[in-house]
Amino acid sequence: MCIAFVLIRLKCRLELARGTGAGWRVWLLFAANGVPPPTCRTGAPMTTPNPLVHKDAAIVPAPTRLAPTQITPTRLPPTRLAVIDVVRGVAILLMILYHACWDMTFFGLTRFDLFGDTLWLGTRTVILALFLGLVGICLTMAFRDSICWRVVGVRVALLAGCAGLVTVGSWWFTPDAVIFFGVLHHIALASLLGLAFVWLPVWVTALVAALCIGLPELFSHRAFDAEWLRWVGLMTHEPRTNDYVPLLPWFGLVLVGIGLGRLLIDSALSRWGLLLWRWRPTTAPLMLLNWAGRRSLAIYMLHQPLLLGTLYVVVIMSGAGAPGGTFVPSGSNVMGSNGSGSNGSGLPERSEGFLGSCQVSCEKSGGTLTRCAGYCRCFATELNVQELWRPFRENRIDEEAKGGLVAIVKDCAAAQTGR
Repeated sequence: MCIAFVLIRLKCRLELARGTGAGWRVWLLFAANGVPPPTCRTGAPMTTPNPLVHKDAAIVPAPTRLAPTQITPTRLPPTRLAVIDVVRGVAILLMILYHACWDMTFFGLTRFDLFGDTLWLGTRTVILALFLGLVGICLTMAFRDSICWRVVGVRVALLAGCAGLVTVGSWWFTPDAVIFFGVLHHIALASLLGLAFVWLPVWVTALVAALCIGLPELFSHRAFDAEWLRWVGLMTHEPRTNDYVPLLPWFGLVLVGIGLGRLLIDSALSRWGLLLWRWRPTTAPLMLLNWAGRRSLAIYMLHQPLLLGTLYVVVIMSGAGAPGGTFVPSGSNVMGSNGSGSNGSGLPERSEGFLGSCQVSCEKSGGTLTRCAGYCRCFATELNVQELWRPFRENRIDEEAKGGLVAIVKDCAAAQTGR
């Protein structure tokens, strides 16, 4: 026992000399509870200890074993919470279902109003809220005692690399709607910015979260329309992209997650907190969701190529979908001076999503299937001919162009009524 004590003290003195240890008293305190401090556990050469934890822990006078009721929440075992993985698995499942509907609409196999129906817009918001909130919770759980910068660097590099692959893939598949700041881009940046709030008081985090969520509703400026500032989220119009998760307001949800993570740790020794920390999935569906939640990044990167590839084969073999033969999977389309492009039938390139949403909205207004299909195709074609397609999709129709837009609506409606 004495030899072990001397070795432990010598080890941590060497760590302190290199600036990596938390002190021998802290090490013994953690060892007494069966869990070494984060700096010793990770072996990372660059760590920043949480001053709120270590300034008090460093003066513990004796290495006595603590009873379970005396263990503070900041010294909880470094285990994953199964409930968090299950909730992340639910978010993964919802994301796959949403993207399957988006892909089928893109290929013309279905006609979901993904961009106008409140239910679909709400579904996307819920999925993003789950993912980003869990990012905040996991940041707090992972770095509640100290920040290991090596772990942070590896995590951010992995996320940034995957985000870059998403950007390249979207440029190849839909060059007119490149994903330049999607959910992975956001999570990579939030994983760095969120560290500044992990140890701050919960009320400060809540205040900044409310500011992030509310600011885009109160302020926008043309300066943020510049391509290199669109990621901020204060643009005057929505950019043309297939996945846009700007810093504002979505970083506010990450901060909400950080606040919830702090509350989760603080309540870990309450009755319900202990039940939550000890809970494990026992049924097959919950175990499957737990499995998916632990592999969320890999599933995210693989599910869309598999879905799109499968649906593309279905469209080619069955001849269904892709109205007007407008689907071109590569960037081989010839773009016009306005960036619209044409597929030979007059329709703008990659207009399937708009046609589906337009037709659903038209039918909800009382139009027949045939008339709505003709009206939407007429509307999209005329927008393309008059070089208004891209400004229309990016909400950049000025006062001068509004007259032409109204004329297109009247002409296409009259053409279908006369049938």
